[in-house]
Amino acid sequence: RILVSRGEVESGRGRMEIAARANPPLLRALSDLGDHALEAGDAEGALALHASALAAHATHPRAAVGAAEARLRLGRDLETSRKELAAVEADEGSAPPRDLRPRFEIAYARVLSALGEASPAAARLSRAAETLGDSAPLAAALAEIQLEARVWDRAEAAAARAVKLEPREASHRVLLARARIGRGRFAEALAATNGQDGRAIRVQRAIARFRMGQWAQARAELERTGKDGKMPAEAAVWYALVDVATGKAERALPLLEKLAAARSPPPLAHVALGLALEADGQEGEAEEAYRQAVAREPHAPEGHLSLGRLLLSRGRTAEAIAALEKGALIDPSDLAARRFLGEARIAAGQPAAARADLDFVLLVTPRDATALRLLSAAWLAEKQPAEARRAADQAVLFASKDPASHLAVARAAVAQKDGTAARSHAEKALRLGAKGDAADEAKRLRDVAARVRR
Repeated sequence: RILVSRGEVESGRGRMEIAARANPPLLRALSDLGDHALEAGDAEGALALHASALAAHATHPRAAVGAAEARLRLGRDLETSRKELAAVEADEGSAPPRDLRPRFEIAYARVLSALGEASPAAARLSRAAETLGDSAPLAAALAEIQLEARVWDRAEAAAARAVKLEPREASHRVLLARARIGRGRFAEALAATNGQDGRAIRVQRAIARFRMGQWAQARAELERTGKDGKMPAEAAVWYALVDVATGKAERALPLLEKLAAARSPPPLAHVALGLALEADGQEGEAEEAYRQAVAREPHAPEGHLSLGRLLLSRGRTAEAIAALEKGALIDPSDLAARRFLGEARIAAGQPAAARADLDFVLLVTPRDATALRLLSAAWLAEKQPAEARRAADQAVLFASKDPASHLAVARAAVAQKDGTAARSHAEKALRLGAKGDAADEAKRLRDVAARVRR
């Protein structure tokens, strides 16, 4: 161990192997060898070494922790690790020594979280911080678990604590940026990474700028992640999304098809491919890409949301509601999912349920003109024209140049038999550039208004 700590890895490993092959073998040497294998990226080899130690001593604490870390890396047999760690904890004679205890708690919490038990995992880390003392690794692990559970405010608090305890560690700032992006606090996410460098930092800065609509700046951040003409896969996905957002879907398609076809596609690769296909007018292929996203990343809301939104646009309302409900369940704070759910429920003849979703959105963002416009439609479906008019007037107040908001006022005014207001807002919608079906409806409402007497 001394040789390894001095950088003489091969010499140190050789001595450990001698100890591991002794009769009986030194189990600590086996677990140390497993740790080094994992650090070198050989999770399979690490697991085999730790399993050998556990075969000789089922509650060897270091081997149980190392095996759990290897299985987390491999994404399999996590129930086995839960049982092994629980056995260690139940055996007083196998209590992890103090230097191992934080690592034990973090591994146990990550296993619980990966098994879908985020709340017990977070509670475990909070208790560990109380008994062992708060530390940056514990705070960072808690932030990661809360990020996976999409509990953004708690993730931000834990990440901020990790940054405070270890301000020079860039990975903690990445966690803080991710949490703030999840909360929609994009400028603050940029502030968390100011003055920092590195690929992971640049990707988060690019995502924040993408969400703010700063396409050129997002592209520049992503280009700075490249090395020798190659960009990390996650950065490449966002680079393609910038192309899609700026009307260059045809340029993004070849890259996204390649990324999605990879043996281990990066996060959002299939969602991004679907968005590019949809922008290119290939809706059937886009639907298939979204369904693959849902199959590959069932616990990520983006695939469900994109699939639901596309199904809604294609008139398949019941399927859209099912997909959108799954997305909203995964991330209850996702306002886009709630907004589309409201729209889908109106189309399905469920205005009261739609209002519940839209009220949730407006509680968080009361100036959301789209949500107000949809709320107006829900009130109209419930034959409450006065409430519909109030919501539509608010939409116009916050988005005076939006033709759709003026159309919403015109609809409500017709229901109130206010021909003057209906005609005025229908004409404004046309002047503001209403196109296609919206333009046809504005003309119809204008004609109807001429015949209405209040």
